[in-house]
Amino acid sequence: MKNKMYKMSAFMAVVIAVIMVFTGCGKNTNIPPVETEPPITVDAEGNEFIFGVEVQDDEQVSEETAEELSDNAPSDEEIANDDNLIEDAQNEGGVVDSIVGAVFGGVKAQAATSYSNSKLVVFRRISPNSSPRTAKITKITIHHYAGVGSAEMVGGLFASPARNASSQYAVDKDARVGQYVDESRRAWTSSNGANDNAAVTIEVSNSSMGGIWPVDDKVLKKTIELCIDICKRNGIPKLTYNNLTTGSLTRHNMFANTNCPGPYLQSKFPYIVSEVNKGLNGTVVRTTKKPVLKKGSKGTWVKKLQKKLNKKGAKLSVDGIFGNLTYKAVRKFQKKNKLKVTGVVRAATWKKLY
Repeated sequence: MKNKMYKMSAFMAVVIAVIMVFTGCGKNTNIPPVETEPPITVDAEGNEFIFGVEVQDDEQVSEETAEELSDNAPSDEEIANDDNLIEDAQNEGGVVDSIVGAVFGGVKAQAATSYSNSKLVVFRRISPNSSPRTAKITKITIHHYAGVGSAEMVGGLFASPARNASSQYAVDKDARVGQYVDESRRAWTSSNGANDNAAVTIEVSNSSMGGIWPVDDKVLKKTIELCIDICKRNGIPKLTYNNLTTGSLTRHNMFANTNCPGPYLQSKFPYIVSEVNKGLNGTVVRTTKKPVLKKGSKGTWVKKLQKKLNKKGAKLSVDGIFGNLTYKAVRKFQKKNKLKVTGVVRAATWKKLY
């Protein structure tokens, strides 16, 4: 009898040890506050690095970025609940199984569910900041960088356990898609466990810092493409946005006192829903041929040009008149983007603007 009890005690000790290893039980859950700015180091040549990732000249991270990435980790209560879950296996794009119930019986655990990841991804760096997903994917939550940067930069930020934040995907300044958390798991993104457990979360790069926090059209287009892909793979028949948390497209500032996703991107949510649903319905969106514009041109298309140039850093009056200032702004943009510098806006310049 004693021998049987000894064996049972030894078995339970092994089980508990496994639980502690896999769930972090016994670790300090009093998470220290996140820094107000990402820690930046500088090497001997003056190159700046954030979490070991070099910051390029056109990558910028604001203090707001750190704020957006704060307080996204699960609460103490959620951590305690996660301590009751063990992942038996997590195959990339495969199946996640919970085995705790098989050991203890009666412990609440998620049933095995099949998930996949987007094939649009060109960069992948998995973050340690995630939890087992406990709900079916029925939502998408779009955030903004509060900065300008690459998929690699975001991967560096989310690679730190001290950051206590992550997202499934990012669409970077060049409309490249990065991935940091498998869709089979809950990312720590929106400061709300119920939302993040049901959502796939996306960080979107801005095109410039501050103000309305604008986003390039090519980045917005790629975000829409990624949303269509997420909906198709997860059986979301239609994206809905009603400015409430009950919609299938949600925002960070629905759950926390934050500016995220920024005024510009938030204003585009109805448009995003419309375009995603067109894609889900197989609707072909026809593009309008853009005219050649030059000094002396006037009208609506010149206003569109001036707005695009302003998003790229120009400070033009949107008056619809292609004057000297617009001419100089076009030449500057062409030179910066290694186009033929003519001051005339043709297809190649339009393409870069969009």
